Amino acid sequence: MAPDASWAGSALADWEWAPSARDAKARGERFVVRQLKKAEDLVMESRAMRHCVSTYAGKCITGHASIWSLRRCTKDAIDRLLTIEVDGQDRAVQVRGFANRLAHADERNVLERWARARGIALR
Repeated sequence: MAPDASWAGSALADWEWAPSARDAKARGERFVVRQLKKAEDLVMESRAMRHCVSTYAGKCITGHASIWSLRRCTKDAIDRLLTIEVDGQDRAVQVRGFANRLAHADERNVLERWARARGIALR
């Protein structure tokens, strides 16, 4: 796969949410779910998260999957939390954190908020 390969991706829009808690506001905390639509982005996600999502470009190009990255953004940093695979029927078929771990409860809460907002079915 050429590193500059890209694809149209899912029609679903990226998403952002800022918690209303006072400490979250003080940190400038917000959560972003962004679709990855370039082979280079999949490689960077794969390296940062220590999993194999870089091998999914073919599925993305053919429209069988879209890959999304859930990140926590603050004034000081951007942290990758989860990588999400969504199939062609808008179902989240895989959700993995660093080194393929499952989502923590607080991450799952943000994931569920995104899924409701975008009509994604979670397993």
